[in-house]
Amino acid sequence: MKNREKYKDILMDYALAGVVPAIKDGKIVPCQGANCGDCYFGEGENARCCIVRLKWLDEEYIETDWSKVEVDTKIYVGRTLEEVEAEAFPRYFAKYEDCKVYAYAEGCSSWTAESDEDVVAWDYAKLAEDA
Repeated sequence: MKNREKYKDILMDYALAGVVPAIKDGKIVPCQGANCGDCYFGEGENARCCIVRLKWLDEEYIETDWSKVEVDTKIYVGRTLEEVEAEAFPRYFAKYEDCKVYAYAEGCSSWTAESDEDVVAWDYAKLAEDA
């Protein structure tokens, strides 16, 4: 199921009302008045927001409750969805905070991380499948 199918009712309500959707704290909210830095879709660049929003509509809906993922779980992270899908950056899960997934940097885990600087926020993440 794609995100557009999962959220079709709220997206239709927004479309009929002329409201642009944003995602804040894991929920769909009106873009108007939302802080771009808090939105899943962008960082204040309207063209980028539109592109990311369109890509998100066609992404597979994945229900991962990141607040319940255990520390040191294997994940893939990236700055783009393409990087995550290519499994370019394997990491260990550190925490979920402010709607962001954090992972330990450069192969560190909770066992080897020396400071908070070893924990990095990522825009995109997915759970790794153990082979």
